[in-house]
Order: sequence, then structure tokens, then C-alpha cells
Amino acid sequence: MTKNEIIEALVCMTVPPVAQLVQHDLPNMGLHVTHITRSNADGLKIRMAEMFAAQLASDTSGLSEEPSQTLLERIHRTTLEFNQMMVLGSTKLIIRRGVVDDHRRMIARLRQIATELCIVYKEPVDPFVDPPPVEYL
Repeated sequence: MTKNEIIEALVCMTVPPVAQLVQHDLPNMGLHVTHITRSNADGLKIRMAEMFAAQLASDTSGLSEEPSQTLLERIHRTTLEFNQMMVLGSTKLIIRRGVVDDHRRMIARLRQIATELCIVYKEPVDPFVDPPPVEYL
């Protein structure tokens, strides 16, 4: 499994299989915008996954494609930092809980990948995986 395959495995697990991204062109303004409504709210998950993938790619850009302890440590830290920002930036309790649930699933998958690759890495202190403090929920 390569670095990009690990990133893809983590990013894709947050997007429901039936999610669709609805976009509209506003030619008079020269804009291409995403249209999120209650009927296509999963489009927001697609946008978040795109941002998360870009952040992971940026934070691991100097590392080899071959999986390593350093790579998994960096992916875990970036995942935690990204999801903390999502929680802190949200005013809706249901969204914060969803982010924490997704984070826990991603870290469980990252641990599974580490086990499959026989790589032991030092995990950061992760309040979303360890018993979470009340303010995150």
C-alpha cells in the first residue's frame, strides 16, 4: 500500500457511496459554485473530503511513497488537526458529533493499515479517540 493509497482509503471512508456534488455555473459572475441543500447535504461531505485530501497531500508531500512510521505519524496528526478545526468551526452539535465519529473510524482504519503493514508508530495524544472531553461533543 502506497502513501496515496493510504490517504485515499481514509478520505473515501467519510463520503457516503450515494453522495452527489451539485454545482452551478454563474457565467455572468464567472463563478462555479457548489450548491448544498437539505436534499444533497452529502455534497458537503464531498467538499470536506477534498479539503482533507489536499491537506494530507500537502503535509506528506516531502515523504516517500513507501509507508513508514513517520508517514503514519504525520497522517494521524494531520487527521487530528483537520478534524479539530472542523469541530471548532461548527456551531451544530450534530455536525461536531459526525466529525468525531468519522475521525474515530479513520483512526481505526489507520491502525488497521499499520497492523497490516507491520508498522508501529507513535500516536499523538488524540482527544477524539481517547475518552473525549465534554467540549468536543
